[in-house]
Amino acid sequence: MNRVFLSIVVVLFGGCAIAKNNSDFSVAPAGQVGQEFRSSTDLLVSGLVSESIGIATRGRLFDAEARLRKALVLAPSNPTIKFNLAVVLGQQGHADEAFGLLKELRMTQGDHPRYALAMADVYAGQGELGKARDELKLAFEAFSQAQNWPQTASVARSIANLAFADGAEQEALCYSHEALFLDQSAAQLGYHATMLVAQNQFATADAVLGEQLELNPALGGAPRVHLARALARSALGNAEGALREIEVAQDLAALDPEIGAEMNVVWWLLQRQVPQTSEMIADTKLQESIEGAFPEVLRLKERPTYGMVGWPRSVRTLLDEVPGEGM
Repeated sequence: MNRVFLSIVVVLFGGCAIAKNNSDFSVAPAGQVGQEFRSSTDLLVSGLVSESIGIATRGRLFDAEARLRKALVLAPSNPTIKFNLAVVLGQQGHADEAFGLLKELRMTQGDHPRYALAMADVYAGQGELGKARDELKLAFEAFSQAQNWPQTASVARSIANLAFADGAEQEALCYSHEALFLDQSAAQLGYHATMLVAQNQFATADAVLGEQLELNPALGGAPRVHLARALARSALGNAEGALREIEVAQDLAALDPEIGAEMNVVWWLLQRQVPQTSEMIADTKLQESIEGAFPEVLRLKERPTYGMVGWPRSVRTLLDEVPGEGM
């Protein structure tokens, strides 16, 4: 297990508490950075911390680490610096030092849930998904007791993702339901439906989406909702219905750029299964769209099988059958 696997799980299922990058939970609470710094040295430290956060959000973790280490030399007892450094180290795979800093913070600063989130990220990066879930459950309880429902839902979604990746499908489904119950948003509905599809519960996914969209049409504003329904309907043999859902998802693609390539590939695969669409391929504009999507098809083919874990087998088979050298 490595960081690549975790990233794939996050992309497919929207792991909200497990960081995609340092920006997800390493930034100090609003107003905190800068309050502790008064002298010229403190101002220098403040600048280093702020700069490191900006650099880390652009993926330059080594440079962010260097600035945080300089800041820590100048302010060796500052917990904000230690926390940010721990997260940056964890994202680079330096687990031992990251764990050491986080354990020290827990002893000196109390058991804040952000430390549990950071510990979970490091454990997950090391492939220790059970320990990562244990840490996330601590954060889940803390946020729940504080009645911070958005954060509770976010952590529940991450527990569901990691449980599924670890083969604990019933636990994954339980926490996925919990996340949707706590945050009845379009995004959470899409993630939950994707989880159902990944567990081969295609009819249930289609039915849940239909019920929820009938109750609240605004939930159809997330492209992930329509992508999940397209995959479910494809698995149920309804290629035309699946294609319609993908086309809706494509219209909303700007709202979720992360799944843009996945939507285009699924559309590319499914449109070839619908006779009416196949007859239209001679249309110049459609032909250009098909040819434009093909490089994305090849890139997705290069991903390991577990990268398609959210797809039904029928769609994965269509991808496998595409020749690598041309259409």
